[in-house]
This record gives sequence, C-alpha cells and structure tokens, in this order.
Amino acid sequence: MKHTLLSLACALFSMNVVAQTTITLQPGAASGNDASLGSHTNFNTENTNYGTDIYIKAYCIPGAQGGQNTNRAVVEFDLTSIPAGATIVSAHLTLYATGYINSNIQGHWGSNTATLSRITSAWIENSVTWNSAPSTITQNQVTLTQSTNAAQDYTSDVTGMVQDMIINPSSSFGFFLSLVTENPSNSSGLFFHSSDGGDPNKWPKLEIVYTTSNDCIQPDPIAGNDASLGTHTNYNTENTNYGADTYLKAYCVAGAQGGQNTNRGVLSFDLSAIPTTAVVQNADLYLYATGYINAQLPGHFGTNNASIVERVTGPWTESSVTWNTAPSTTAVGAATLPQSTTSTQDYIADVTIMTQYQVTNPSLNYGFLLRNVVENPASPSGLVFFSSDHSDPLTRPKLCVTYNDSLNPKDVHTIVIEAMAIEVYPNPATQQLTVNTDLLNDATVNIYSAEGKLVKSVQYSGMLASYYIPVAELANGTYVVEIVAENKRGTAQFVKAE
Repeated sequence: MKHTLLSLACALFSMNVVAQTTITLQPGAASGNDASLGSHTNFNTENTNYGTDIYIKAYCIPGAQGGQNTNRAVVEFDLTSIPAGATIVSAHLTLYATGYINSNIQGHWGSNTATLSRITSAWIENSVTWNSAPSTITQNQVTLTQSTNAAQDYTSDVTGMVQDMIINPSSSFGFFLSLVTENPSNSSGLFFHSSDGGDPNKWPKLEIVYTTSNDCIQPDPIAGNDASLGTHTNYNTENTNYGADTYLKAYCVAGAQGGQNTNRGVLSFDLSAIPTTAVVQNADLYLYATGYINAQLPGHFGTNNASIVERVTGPWTESSVTWNTAPSTTAVGAATLPQSTTSTQDYIADVTIMTQYQVTNPSLNYGFLLRNVVENPASPSGLVFFSSDHSDPLTRPKLCVTYNDSLNPKDVHTIVIEAMAIEVYPNPATQQLTVNTDLLNDATVNIYSAEGKLVKSVQYSGMLASYYIPVAELANGTYVVEIVAENKRGTAQFVKAE
C-alpha cells in the first residue's frame, strides 16, 4: 500500500457517505390529491365524487331517511422525489382537525378509533367514489386512537407504509382513512381539513426522513491505510513493518521459542467528505472474517478472543508503523467485539462516538486499533479479518456513516415540495399541449394515464414559463400532466382527443 499515488487513490475507492434527507410534502388544491367517499342510504351518494371536498372525513351516523350515512377518505402524496431503493428513517402524516363547524360537522366525536391503510390500486381525485373506492392492504396499518377532544390534530407514524410505497410504487397509491367500527347506532367520526381547504397551514402534511446510499468507505490497496503490529519473542518482529499484510489480526498465542506471539491491527478511513459540522447519527465498522486459511491463521479461535476497537490518538504511517512505534489510543467510545461463535464470523462494530470525534477533529483522525481484551499466551485466542490489501474488494474493511449537517446547506438535504398553479390548453388537446406556469429552471414534465401510469416524460433546460408537449401519439382519453422544478410541483388534468 503506497501513498505516493494519493490523487489516484481518491478515484479508486467508494466514498459515498450516507446522509439523511428530509422532505415535507404539504400540497394544496392545485397539486393535492385527496377525496371523501360517501355512502348515504337512499341518496345514491355511492356514485358521487367528492374530490373537491374541503374536509377529510371518517364517520358513521344514522341516515336522514333510515339506514346509515358513512364516510371514508383517500389521500395521496407525490413520492417521486424519493429515489428508488431509499431507506425510510421516519415518516409522519399530520392531519389537522376542523373542530366544531356546525351541527353536521362536529369535529371529532363518539367512539371514533380509526385506521390508516396503504392503498394498492389507482384512483383519480375527481372521479373516485364510494363504489369505485381503491383496494387497500393491512400491512403496516396504523391506528388513530380515540380522540380526546373535538379539535385534536393527529400525527401518525407511517414509516412502515411509506417504506412499502417506495419498495412497491406500482401498488401504492396513498392512504385510506376509515373508522374501525362503522355503526350508525354508535354515532362517531373524525373530521380533518383537506388540501382543498383555504388555510395552507391545515393541509395534510407528510414529513419523511430517508437515506439513499448503502455504499460506504471501503478503500482498496492503493487508498487503504491499515497494518498489522506484531511481537514474537526472540524473532524481533517488534521492529518489522507489516503494512502490506492482507490480514487484520488480533491474537495472542505461545511463542515458537517461548514467550508469546501477539498481534494487533491499525486502520483508518478518509472522512474528509463529511463536513466538520456533521452530527454523526450512526457509524458502523464492518470487519470480514477470513475463516480457516492455515494452521497459523485458523480464522477466529480460542475461548477468550473478545476484542476491542479503540480510537487512535497519535499519528502513524502505514509503510513504517511497527509494534514498537505503535500509536497511542484511548478507550473513550471504544467498541467491543464479543467472543466469536464461529471461525467465519463477520463483525459490525458501533464506532459512532469515535467517528464523531474524528469528523469534528479531522486533524486528529488517526483511525482505530484492534486488539484482544485479554492477551494471554496460556489461553491462545484470536480474531482474523481481511485487510484492505486483500484482492477481494467485498472483504475489505468498511465504514458506513449516517449523519446530518444542520449548518452546511450542501448537506442539509431538506426539500419542501411547494404546490404551484399551472394552466393547460387546448383542452381537449389533439397534437400539442401547452403548459403555462411560473418562470422555472430545468423543469420536468410528466404525463400520467387515468390509471396513474407514467406514459411520457420530457425534460426542459433553462428558464421557461411555457412548455410545449407533443401529445399526438397518446391514445384518446383523460390524462394528468405534472410539472416538477425547483422543489415545486403542479398538476392539471387534460383530455386527449382526435
């Protein structure tokens, strides 16, 4: 491992440190997608669309002419800004209560425990009805507990459902709200504001935190920085450098000529891609076992091989460090590797505290030292891992870091998706659709079928306020056009006709 090729090294290893991204989705009438679904005995409301209802309702009361009057609701958010494969750290849906408005809208009342379920089939806001309600699934369903007052807002943890939506986008179309018990003899309900309401602070809101990368810091032989440190009685290994060792070892056995043969390992990672203002949420060190190689390297062995990973506090150089010149360490934030259960056991060590120190103090980032907790040749034990010099890149040590940086805008991945109004014409369109909106930079225009399938996507560069989209090739029917740019989103419906 040579460091004369430092500029080349930066290009040769993966350095995609995981950062958290936060998005807040709170669309209004222009781009919001929610509707009430009503069934009122003898009033034929089952086939009536309530896509512009200013309330989201889940209730059941006696019907005006007998039977029952029951309401449910559907609400969907545009998750296309979240990359496929993202890991959802948290997701919270907030619904804002109406409180008492009139005798028909009493706010929350009665035994009104409700559920939020994931919708699994497509629906359209301005056509969905009780009879055409989409299908749902109970997986990761969330319960809204009995209300305590008529004006109670609800914030529900929908992390599991949102993760399902990212994993299964073709069968995920928002949330379905309904009472657990719909019984007109036990009148009850929940009333919330919809995205069609006049107060933007009351529109349904979905806040999501996610990470997008499973890639970690895993240097190759050129960029890697790790070495073995050995002392073998009567063999003078204390002054020998093992910077090119393909293994990272922590062991203690009896010496071949008496005394002991003990080994430790040092390794460090380049954390310069992480800002010094970062708050490290989690840092895991992955060490991959060699398993049995030969009698001298039998993989993990012994009954006393519990080890420790400590933070190194002094400088060292891979090509010259030895047992006798080993750097100092501290046990603050150290991670323990417990006794192995098999000879091929990989380890993941929580090094969050140590990594936070290294990120905050980059000039003092000297890496980690691995050693057995007890080094006793009378009880031969050891752990043997691959180093970054090994030929197989999948076995090299890896450090995965998740962080937030509230001070550096480059690393505060906070996106607020704002609703914007758009105008489309002609409608119906035959050859070309024109979309007018605010002046935007580098916009994307998407067209979706009535079933929610993306059928056309066009990207535009530069500052534009009008977009011209050829639609002659589309089949006749109803479509939704969406424009996305600068963390803004607008949608409108149009008809394609001959």
